[in-house]
Amino acid sequence: MEFGKIPKDHPKAEVLASVPGTQEAADAVLLAQVPRKATVDRKQVTVTVSYEGPPKFEVIEGTKVQYAVNTPNAVFLVNGKYYCCYQAVWFESASSTGPWIVCATVPAEIYTIPSTHPQYPVTYVRVYDSTPDVVVVGSTAGYEGMYVAAGCLMFGMGMAIAWSDPWRYYHYGPAYYGYGCGAAYSYHAGGYYSGARYYGPYGGAGWGAAYNPHTGTYARGAAASGPYGSRHFAEAYNPYTGRYSARSGGSTPYSQWGRGVTVQGDSWARGGYYRDARGTVVAGETSAGGRAAASRTAQGTAYAGRSASGDLYAGKDGNVYRNSGGEWQQRDSSGSWNSANRPETSKQLNSSSESRSRGWENTSRSTQRSSGMSSSGSRGGGGRGGGGGRGRR
Repeated sequence: MEFGKIPKDHPKAEVLASVPGTQEAADAVLLAQVPRKATVDRKQVTVTVSYEGPPKFEVIEGTKVQYAVNTPNAVFLVNGKYYCCYQAVWFESASSTGPWIVCATVPAEIYTIPSTHPQYPVTYVRVYDSTPDVVVVGSTAGYEGMYVAAGCLMFGMGMAIAWSDPWRYYHYGPAYYGYGCGAAYSYHAGGYYSGARYYGPYGGAGWGAAYNPHTGTYARGAAASGPYGSRHFAEAYNPYTGRYSARSGGSTPYSQWGRGVTVQGDSWARGGYYRDARGTVVAGETSAGGRAAASRTAQGTAYAGRSASGDLYAGKDGNVYRNSGGEWQQRDSSGSWNSANRPETSKQLNSSSESRSRGWENTSRSTQRSSGMSSSGSRGGGGRGGGGGRGRR
């Protein structure tokens, strides 16, 4: 086939993953069969299911399984018990409305759902192991709408839901991530992406969004530039690891600035910088209490940091000091800490420590004003980009 002759380094080589007989297609088929697993805490994870009116169930033809037709969730009734597959995790309940608990044993009847049914993707989600505290779940590419056929990986089942079905909008025929937004699949990156660029006589702008089904990460970003400056922004979120990261920045003809933050649970880290003709100042801190700041000007470079356990300081004499329990210590060439409580040294270090504390607050406020960085460690609103998806970490 002529498509299979496209050089691997050609800009259009992405299509090789969809050409039967190529190594790229074989690799994609192999990867599609590798489960992505996660360990779920039985006591911490649940799901909420809502219906449009009273729950309505219909039998899936050729099976003993009934499914809920008036909810966006994948809910099933098997042998008098209810099951729900959400974000590649199985839940069970004695009632169609919950409460739902993590399921450790999925009934075999679920895996008889035919490929002609909209709920077929749940057959690619399984329970691999369980203990009284956790359940190990996993899913393969079919749950993302990627199926092996004719020797390569295909995207979407291509099914048509009857127009007479009043609940058809709950079971949209999986054109999946690319439909309607011009997205493409990158074999090398292992994800879907979409974007656009615009140029004009006075500047340019661009945006992009991506989703990686193998990691579950969503990302998006945008940038614009003109004769008077530029702005850029990017963020990423993984709902399965709970990690959110973002960065932004800008410039004018006279200065540049940037900021960044990453959050996972109660832990976070953030930082920022500002640069102009006078020099550069950089600052950062973490939720554990660590802080660092540095500046570079025509007069030289200065920097200081404070860990969560004590105050670290790089002195003008080139030595590194720390304050632990009110006692100043100096680090020697072997990495050991020795007392530095000499009167003159302690006086100088205490004075410098107070100056750094004031300087840190001023630097932090200055960076926030110039870049808009929030004073809290929590992530910004919304912004998960890419839209729907069921990836795992």
